[in-house]
Amino acid sequence: MAYQETMSSRKAIQEWSHVHDVLTSFAADFSCIQDKILPILKFCYDNLKDEKFRKCLQYCALFPEDYEIEKEKLVEYWICEGIIDGNKDRDAAKEPWL
Repeated sequence: MAYQETMSSRKAIQEWSHVHDVLTSFAADFSCIQDKILPILKFCYDNLKDEKFRKCLQYCALFPEDYEIEKEKLVEYWICEGIIDGNKDRDAAKEPWL
């Protein structure tokens, strides 16, 4: 979706060519992500004891890379989505590890 929005205003062939070059060069670096970062994320995910914490982590994947969101707002989103209980889990979600 973000890609479509970004590219919709691009008219010149040079702009499309530049985007292609950037994406192609980035793809070469993707193996590093797959080899080093994904195993760490998978380990963390697999070792979450509570299913609701796994859902919270999955929910974070909906946001674009480098998107900054306030912790309190994120907790409110989780409550609205029914991932965590607004009464019981709100305090646990405010812990410093988040």
